[in-house]
Amino acid sequence: MSRKRPKKQRQLRDRQALPDDMRSIAHDPVDPYEREMLFSFKYLDAACESYSLDRCDRREHYVSQLLPRLCHLSRMTIKAFKGERSKALRSHPINWDEIKNHDGFGTIPETNEQLYAASQSDAYQFAVTANEYGRVAGFFIDNVFHVVWLDLDHLLHPDA
Repeated sequence: MSRKRPKKQRQLRDRQALPDDMRSIAHDPVDPYEREMLFSFKYLDAACESYSLDRCDRREHYVSQLLPRLCHLSRMTIKAFKGERSKALRSHPINWDEIKNHDGFGTIPETNEQLYAASQSDAYQFAVTANEYGRVAGFFIDNVFHVVWLDLDHLLHPDA
């Protein structure tokens, strides 16, 4: 005779099976703005000529500058990231109305209304380094920053 464990015991067992760093995410009632940033490349527009990976390949040491920056930012909460206006971080929202020849991230399908709305209303960019390695542009959904463009030459927002 098989006995099923009560639902609470199964949930506890399942949560305990997760690695330590994932336990806090599972069933976490914390406001997403109080969580640390996570990064996703699901919507990376690698084919866009202006922001292509080929451009990154041509810039010496780009990856060795980008990855430590992402590591540093992943220790920040969304609240801290969005509230920080330091010259070192150089992060700010993207206002599509102020940008010539752009009306948003072209790879985000308008048919997915929730995703499209997030890409329009919660778009941000931040610096990889002070000036030499450009910016990273993307959008937030909860505490996940979805990287869309790697903008080495400040083409998206030249004045930022």
